[in-house]
Amino acid sequence: MQLMGVRGRLDGSSIASLAIAFAGVPDGISLHLDVTDATIDDPGVFPHLERLVDHLEQRSVRLRVVGFDTGHSSVGDDRLHS
Repeated sequence: MQLMGVRGRLDGSSIASLAIAFAGVPDGISLHLDVTDATIDDPGVFPHLERLVDHLEQRSVRLRVVGFDTGHSSVGDDRLHS
């Protein structure tokens, strides 16, 4: 398993850096991605994240994301914390 943490603001330039980091992840491994200390102020970042995750899945990387907080406290958001 490879561990990776993201801190600070996720925006266009940091998404590009994340893409470079993801490119260094070997195919077929488990990746534990901790985004507890990351913030997303621009909803336009989500499609870019989705493409990065899709690319990892195509490479058979098993991804576990922890610490993703939508900023909402409704019960329906529990699916984002698994």
